[in-house]
Amino acid sequence: MSTQVNSTSVVAKQTESSVGESQVNQPATAPSLSDPAAMRRHLRDLQRPLQELDHRQREEYLRETASLLGRRDALELLEEIAAQWGLSWSTIGRMLGVSASAMRKWRSGRGAISSESREQIALLRAFLDMVGLCKEPIADIGSWVEMRVREDTTLTPADIYASGVRGRMLVIDLAGEIMSPAQTLDAFDEDWRTRYARDSAFHVVETGPGGERAIVPR
Repeated sequence: MSTQVNSTSVVAKQTESSVGESQVNQPATAPSLSDPAAMRRHLRDLQRPLQELDHRQREEYLRETASLLGRRDALELLEEIAAQWGLSWSTIGRMLGVSASAMRKWRSGRGAISSESREQIALLRAFLDMVGLCKEPIADIGSWVEMRVREDTTLTPADIYASGVRGRMLVIDLAGEIMSPAQTLDAFDEDWRTRYARDSAFHVVETGPGGERAIVPR
């Protein structure tokens, strides 16, 4: 017995399939130019795949370099970070995620440097090397990582670096002028304008011998 196929239903299914495919392949509609915030989000969405690929490649290079640097004495690497790149000890501690007291113990030889901290020290050294190779060199990198990314925020490159892997890559993008200050801040936190807004009534000063910082009234 032969089976008869309803040609009408086949055409209907083919039509539904083609409509579904066209909906999937249809590019997202760009937001109106009258909505700057939506436009920024749209542009970030378009750039994100290439940016993430670039970040993965550079992170891989950074980790390979850090692995080689990790063979060296950790305290020697710390001394190089301070002397060669001009970072204060408090900034180094902040970027490594360790306390000022831990830094003092390391420097005096009274505290052992864990394997995890040794990895982070090597990563920071490799990161600074990478920043130093930017097309447009940065004068005094130690001072630059402590500067606010923009005048209207409290965030510095050191703060963004300390947030983790993505933060490291964002700072390298900022240093290499791949991203503007505003783009870097938007990628770090879309709400940076409110969450990290600068309070004009206060400012940050260094209060201790190790460069410890405090917020005081102007």
